[in-house]
Amino acid sequence: MCVTKLLVGLDHAPMAFNVRQRIIGDGGTNLNYIRSETGAMVTLRGRGSLNIEPQTGQEAMEPLHLYIEHPTLEGLQNAKQL
Repeated sequence: MCVTKLLVGLDHAPMAFNVRQRIIGDGGTNLNYIRSETGAMVTLRGRGSLNIEPQTGQEAMEPLHLYIEHPTLEGLQNAKQL
């Protein structure tokens, strides 16, 4: 399994900008599009993601990022391009 973290880099954006919602899209449309086009599993993780890590019961204490997994390096690269 190939894995990468793609940092969002908007840690200081105003709350009104709603970084999480803009990345995920309405009803998850943006992440679902990446999944359907590439077969990659894409998850928003880190501070502000509202993604609770099972091991800690909290958000990961990392900067906000997209966690991307794919069985092949080519598929991973395709997902990163979207």
